[in-house]
Amino acid sequence: MAMNQKTRSLVMLATLAAAVCGVTVFAYYGIHLEEEQESARKEKENKLFDFDPKQVSALSVVAKGERTMVAPAEGGAWSVVSPVNTAADAETVDALLERLVALEKLTVVEEKAADLAKYGLDKPALRVVARLKDGTEHELNAGRENPFDGSVYVSVGGASDVLQLAGSFKTALEKGTLDLREKRVALFDEAHVSGLSVELGEKHYVLRREGAIWKLKSPLADRADELTVNRLLGAVRNLRALRFATDLANPVEDERYGLSAPELKVVVELRNGSRQTLVLGSAEIDGRRTHFARRKEATSIAEVPDNLLRDLDASTFDLRNKQPLSFDRQQVKKIRVASGDETFELERVASAKPDAGAEPGADDDWQIAGLTPAKAREWKVSGMLWALSTMKATRFADENPTDLAQYGLAQPARTIRLLGESDAPLGTLHVGKHEGEKYYVRSSTDPKVLEVSEASLRDVPASRAEIEESAEPAADSAK
Repeated sequence: MAMNQKTRSLVMLATLAAAVCGVTVFAYYGIHLEEEQESARKEKENKLFDFDPKQVSALSVVAKGERTMVAPAEGGAWSVVSPVNTAADAETVDALLERLVALEKLTVVEEKAADLAKYGLDKPALRVVARLKDGTEHELNAGRENPFDGSVYVSVGGASDVLQLAGSFKTALEKGTLDLREKRVALFDEAHVSGLSVELGEKHYVLRREGAIWKLKSPLADRADELTVNRLLGAVRNLRALRFATDLANPVEDERYGLSAPELKVVVELRNGSRQTLVLGSAEIDGRRTHFARRKEATSIAEVPDNLLRDLDASTFDLRNKQPLSFDRQQVKKIRVASGDETFELERVASAKPDAGAEPGADDDWQIAGLTPAKAREWKVSGMLWALSTMKATRFADENPTDLAQYGLAQPARTIRLLGESDAPLGTLHVGKHEGEKYYVRSSTDPKVLEVSEASLRDVPASRAEIEESAEPAADSAK
């Protein structure tokens, strides 16, 4: 069948398009890809070393007048094996090896140099040797610095060729024993802690984790303040040595550094049943009062800053939970408010088009339910939930109240009930008497009467008119 003019034109256009596509593909693979390969080849040629840091079986670093030997340990960790046998700072070791394999030479200064002394390479102040599992070694020697541009003269392995490198590499590689060893006095992961006991002077408190909740066990029993517990654990875990006074602790050394009668004793209990005991004391060293710490399970005594004494000096009020309500704002599906003679209910309505990447429920709408439903001001509901979830007592007004009327809680001025899926109760707050700049409040699950600031209730509406989209804003609900 003969093709008409239109068909012939379409065939010619398709043929031309295929030709153009073929040329483009050829240009990419024939030119661009070749350029990429050439660039990769040159980059590899400029690298001083080509090995995988994960294959390192031993690392030797001579710097700051010290020689430190490091070896892999279990779980991707590192150990210092000389001049002391102790844990290594894994982040520092990993960063050193990554920097080592990333080194690129600037230029070759002199091939087969006869006089290495003029480059400071006859007795290099910095030497790094990485031995791999297959027995091969990669060695870097760093000599003196070029005063004109800050570059450093180096040699690789046993070769006498002198190369020039940008001097910035020394920061990552020039590490002494103290730099390479683990400086944290206590070694634990907060997620694995089941208990914390602190003795500081006459103060003694004990905390225990029960499921996902922290409880204060001594000096009284109560739910603990989660933020305070996390701060305490962080302070213990982040205590770091300024230097190590000795790695051979014994009763005589404990006495010398003020640890036989410590100012502070901390016991960290872990979920696997083990525990770590940390003691901290002070001693007069060279005319200066200095603080020292030791983990009883180790033999190292470290000089430490004194901030841990302040960080762990928590009062019973600090340690106790001060939140009348504890809930996840995204789990709240309904809010029932009874305020005076008025009651109303807020209901969450799932968004039809939630924003991609937004927190679940963040785009949901809220409406006032009932016989006369109305749209609620979403920002008002959001502010209300935030205020209720972050509210904290300024004082425990009454631990075991016998007369709720004196606090206005026998018949509360306001009651806010939070409900989840299938109307599951998430928390109820009763708001009582308003005195000056404070309110008395009480949770339905805790007998204590708490005193909270007036400001903490400012974003908790007391009437439907305050939260209804079409209504005019009412006066400040906290008044």
